[in-house]
Amino acid sequence: MEVIRGLAKAKDRLADIERTVAAIGVFDGVHLGHCRVIKNTCDCAAEMKALSLVFTFDYHPEGALNPKNGPPLISSTEHKIKLIKALGVDFCVIPDFKTELSGLSPEEFIRDVLVKKLKVKAICVGHDFRFGKARAGDIDLLKQLAVGLGLKVIIADPVKAEQKIISSSLIREMIMTGDLEEAGKLLGRPVSVLGTVVKGQQRGRDFNYPTANINPHHEALPPAGVYCIQAGYEGQMYKGLLNIGVAPTFEENENRIEVHLFDFNENIYGKDLEVIFVKKIRDEMKFSSCRDLVRQIQRSEERRVGKECRSRWSPYH
Repeated sequence: MEVIRGLAKAKDRLADIERTVAAIGVFDGVHLGHCRVIKNTCDCAAEMKALSLVFTFDYHPEGALNPKNGPPLISSTEHKIKLIKALGVDFCVIPDFKTELSGLSPEEFIRDVLVKKLKVKAICVGHDFRFGKARAGDIDLLKQLAVGLGLKVIIADPVKAEQKIISSSLIREMIMTGDLEEAGKLLGRPVSVLGTVVKGQQRGRDFNYPTANINPHHEALPPAGVYCIQAGYEGQMYKGLLNIGVAPTFEENENRIEVHLFDFNENIYGKDLEVIFVKKIRDEMKFSSCRDLVRQIQRSEERRVGKECRSRWSPYH
């Protein structure tokens, strides 16, 4: 999949392409409902002998003009790109919403952006799709515009799980309240965070439990505590422990994510890790000394984590 940032670059890149079929949306989390929209796109592209295209954004609509105002994302942009790529899409176009889209009317967005710049001949969206300035466009207007422009429109039906319509907001709430198993069912895969390894206090090396500090790039996180995890790095899966919290034993106040991987000793500063949550082991605790903390880590690794993380089980199986 080729990722194109900016409408000018997209127009140039697609200049010699006859037609595309586009899925349009934020696709935060790339959950089962999003996957249906994207599958419709790939299927329609194959039927029309066109190339498939996902048109998406860096931020949630509520934070498009000011990212700090938006809710945490289920998947940051790089995480989302990775998930979309796995679905077999040809292109992913990410515009600069603030400078390129925010002032466009619904009609201008469909006519001038999708049709003229991106060569779109068919549009695939979800049942609650909104578009254009102030989100003024809806499904009915999209169908009206499509008739005049000769576009095919495919609306994906809502995807339900246990009588609930799958949505990013519902999944986000489940993650942040710790209901990871149910969130995973709606995502169609285990809950994970893609983050960059940054420098921390490096205390773990002092007692032979080195940790990687993760910057999650505004992705939604489960509640504070210690988790059994698996981490993907350069095509390999590693098992380990993760702590979310403020490190009360060291009397810190800043919330942080620290990962300890078993049988792993590489310098990965600046690299990305995909951390997959397997199960919560316990809440975050304050210990009277570093020695007590180390003993608890050892007990977690040898007992419960020994069974749940060192086994052959994988969340992908």
